[in-house]
Order: sequence, then C-alpha cells, then structure tokens
Amino acid sequence: MTKLRSIIYKERQINWHSSTLFLLQVGSGSDAYSVAKSIRGNLKLALECYDNIQLEKGDKKRLVMPYGTKRHMLARTYNV
Repeated sequence: MTKLRSIIYKERQINWHSSTLFLLQVGSGSDAYSVAKSIRGNLKLALECYDNIQLEKGDKKRLVMPYGTKRHMLARTYNV
C-alpha cells in the first residue's frame, strides 16, 4: 500500500502518493498547453521544475495533477 502524503501549498492542501502524476505544461498566447515534462510521485521536484521554467513574453505555464477525468491545477503563471 502506498503512503499518502500531504502539504499545504499556496493555502491549498495537496494530497499525493508515489504513483501520482504531475504534469508541467507550457503554452504560448492563446495556443493550447502542451506537456513539457511529467513527474511521478515527487511533488517537490515538480515544483522545482515549475519554478525553473523561464517564460518569454506571451508564454504561460501551469502545473497540474490529473485525477480521473479532472485536472487539479496546482500553479499557473502568465507572462504578458
């Protein structure tokens, strides 16, 4: 059985375990997001990678945690 982990990030409680998938997505302007990197089970690494993505003017990024048919957005940034 996998151990459930939990933290508070930006006033939201996030629960995950070793098989949870985190997706780093980037996009430009009004274009759709595309997956730049996927990380399984390591939220700390996912947040570090998210913070290290440099955006050009008009770009956007987000960190999502898919759960079934829903996507829980953990962070989102636009550079206008």
